Amino acid sequence: MGKISIKLLQAVFTVDLLAFASGNFYSWSSTALIKLKNTDPGKNPLGRPVTYSEESLIASLLSLGAICGPLLAGICANALGRKNTILLFSLPMLASSLILTFATTTFEFYLARLMAGVGVGGVYTVVPMYIGEIAETNVRGFLGGVMGIFNVLGMLLGFAVGPFVDLKMFCFLQVIPTGLFLILWNSYVPESPFYHLIKEDEFAARRSLTYLRKSFDEKEMEMMRDTVNKSTSEHSLCVMFSSQGFRRALILTTLIMALQQLMGSIAILSYMEDIFAASGSSLSASTSTIIVALLQVCLVVLSTFLADRWGRKLLLMISVATCALSLFPLGLYFFIKYNEYDVSQLWFLPILCIVLFFVGFNFGLCTIPWTLVGELFTTEAKATASSITSITYFGMAFLMSFVFPHLKNFIGFHGVFWFCGSFSLAHLVFIYFFLPETKGKTFQEILDLMEKDKRSECFVNINRI
Repeated sequence: MGKISIKLLQAVFTVDLLAFASGNFYSWSSTALIKLKNTDPGKNPLGRPVTYSEESLIASLLSLGAICGPLLAGICANALGRKNTILLFSLPMLASSLILTFATTTFEFYLARLMAGVGVGGVYTVVPMYIGEIAETNVRGFLGGVMGIFNVLGMLLGFAVGPFVDLKMFCFLQVIPTGLFLILWNSYVPESPFYHLIKEDEFAARRSLTYLRKSFDEKEMEMMRDTVNKSTSEHSLCVMFSSQGFRRALILTTLIMALQQLMGSIAILSYMEDIFAASGSSLSASTSTIIVALLQVCLVVLSTFLADRWGRKLLLMISVATCALSLFPLGLYFFIKYNEYDVSQLWFLPILCIVLFFVGFNFGLCTIPWTLVGELFTTEAKATASSITSITYFGMAFLMSFVFPHLKNFIGFHGVFWFCGSFSLAHLVFIYFFLPETKGKTFQEILDLMEKDKRSECFVNINRI
């Protein structure tokens, strides 16, 4: 990995503060729902425990709102620019945190979670696109993975602090990362040079690239110009979908995102404390979630550094295989417990399996799919492709979060984990046969790879879809 300019890191870290805030929002429900089930009016702002339906809505409305975010983000990214679009979607996240802080009715919780989802959906659509466009080829995988690091750090804050403060303070803490982003945004976030070239403003593109690099490279500017020139005519939906490369890339990103959610990552994250409480482990639920969150941070950092060394495909395969290995024994534990056998000697198994699941998930699944979204599409097609991929991701996340408590009551925890484990195996097969490697390739080389003749070895399998 080559040296990275300080200004490039400042830009990446600043926009990734919103990924930190997104992690806060996703871990929020695991702790907050426990507090909202409390019968003590002094600790529960609702004054009564939430019902099953209210619980599932509060947990899942974040993902429902996130479905709407990409629809707007794709349009705004091309019309307003990447920089201003990121700013625009930070505002509902800030408003959501403030509403949650003072909420006393379920409607206010619903509204705040929906607004947060709109912001999160926009962030997950535009930030990977932006980072992919400003990063140099040899560090694009690493900088794309930094978003995952910030995301799990945000989750860690929620898990580590949430159980020890009241709900109002817990919600107010979510204001900090978004507020800090707004303070730093104008100073450290330049517009993408690719976007300037799309708007035929080469002077601004040169200025942006000069700001982001230790030294200006005319060859890099020429490659950016060629990439944009080859894609500027391919901006209508009809033209995009007539492109073999666009269709292939879209199949890859949407199916990887859908299968990732069917593995249960968001559902397990949203209900983690409930899972640990139901397991009967000798460790407290809050302690178990903190252990998991700490390991998540370590593994995301490791996978981020390996993304440009081992490659995207290998890391994803290791990631998915590890998740599958954790879900089946976890289901077996709950099956034994469900049939009223003594599981006291297996007290360690639930936390071990959940830890192993998130070790696997954060080794590749947490970061690399978003890196691929920023790599596989032409400059003009990125906004549309990011929107479609993000809608798929958040749509499946909403579905899994919403049905999880109902599915748990219908088939039990053991059935849910075996269900998710089956999709992990399907995901592993898909990646092995259909995903090409993009490590170390320029944008143009990746686009050429996606457009190769269907007899190409890389795509002999995907053309059967």
